[in-house]
Amino acid sequence: MEVALQNPLILSNIFSNLDFASLKSARATCYTWADVAAHPLGKKSVLKVRKLFPQCCTVTPLPHYFPPRMAVHVDMSLKCGGIVTGNYSHSGKKESRAAAVNISTFLSTCHKSIETITVTNNFAWPVFESLAQLEFPKLKTFSLVGGDFFNGITYKKDLSPFPVRKSITCLELKEPRVFDKFMGEFYPSFQQLIESSPNLETLKIVESFTPTLTSCKKLKILDYCGFPEDYEAGYSAHREFGEFDIESMLDMMEEVKDSLQILTIGCRHDLFCYHVMVELDDYEIPVMAKLEKMFVNGVIIDGLKRTLNEGKNFPKLQNLRLTSNYEPDNYEQVEQDFLCSGVIVVINMVKT
Repeated sequence: MEVALQNPLILSNIFSNLDFASLKSARATCYTWADVAAHPLGKKSVLKVRKLFPQCCTVTPLPHYFPPRMAVHVDMSLKCGGIVTGNYSHSGKKESRAAAVNISTFLSTCHKSIETITVTNNFAWPVFESLAQLEFPKLKTFSLVGGDFFNGITYKKDLSPFPVRKSITCLELKEPRVFDKFMGEFYPSFQQLIESSPNLETLKIVESFTPTLTSCKKLKILDYCGFPEDYEAGYSAHREFGEFDIESMLDMMEEVKDSLQILTIGCRHDLFCYHVMVELDDYEIPVMAKLEKMFVNGVIIDGLKRTLNEGKNFPKLQNLRLTSNYEPDNYEQVEQDFLCSGVIVVINMVKT
C-alpha cells in the first residue's frame, strides 16, 4: 500500500468525501482504514445504542471491536425490561436499571465524539446525569422524546448543575405519541439545559411546556407546537377545542424578540386541532425586528392581520403560512390584506 494511503490526515480527507456504502467497504480493508474511517462513517449515520447491547437488560461492557469515534449521532432509545412490556415488577425494574448502567457506560466512553443525542424519557435520567458529569465537547443537538411507555423506573437523582456548553445549538422536547402527563418532571432539567446553552439557535417544543428564554440571546428558530390547555392525551385525543396558554407563549416571544428569525406556533397535527382559536387582540404582541418567516399551524390568530398591516411588529416578515380548517367570513379580504402588506402568504385549508 502506498505510504500516502496510510497517512491518517490524507485518509481522513479522502474518507470525508465518500458515501456511506463506500465508507463501510473502506473500513473492511485494513485496521488503519477501519480506525480512520470510523468517525466519517459515524457522521453519516445514526448509531442505535441498543445494537451495542443485545442483552440490554443485563449489565455488559461495550463490545471490544466498537470504535468510540463512530458515536457521532446517537439514538439512546432502548426497548427492554419493564419499558417494552409494561412490567412493573421487581424483575422489570432490575432489568431497566441494568439498561441505564449500560447507557452510562456507553456515554462515559464515547462522550468526546458525540454531536447529537436522542433519548426517550424512559432513560433520560442516566443521560442527564452524564451531561452533568462529562464533557461532551462536540455536542450540538439534544432531543428528549416521550416514549409510549413510561414507568419511572430509572429513578431521578439529584443532578449537579449542567456545565455551560457553547457547542449546543439545538434543543428539542417532544411529547409522547400516545400518553400525556409524563414529561413534566423533566421540565426543570430541560430548562437548565436551555440556560446552560448560550449559543442556542434552534428550540423545538412539541409539548405544553413554555420555558424561560431570557438566556437565549442568539435564538433564531422557535418551533412551539404546544397542546391546547384542556387537551388530555390517549382516551380523548379526538377533542378539538381548547386554548393555548397565550400569555406564556407571548412571554417566550418577548424574551427572544431581538434575535428570532423563524417562528412556528401551533398544535400537533395528529391531534386534529386545526381550528383552535387564539385571540391576540387583547395582548401586546412584541416587536420582532428580525422575524422573516412565521408558520401558524392549527391556529387562526384573528389579531394577526391587524398587527401585520400596521407594519410595526414584524417589519422584515417575508413569508406567512396559515394552516387551519377554519375559514373566516371575509376570507378573500383577509388574504388581500396580507398581500397588501408585502408578505407572501400561503393559507392551507385542511379538511377534517
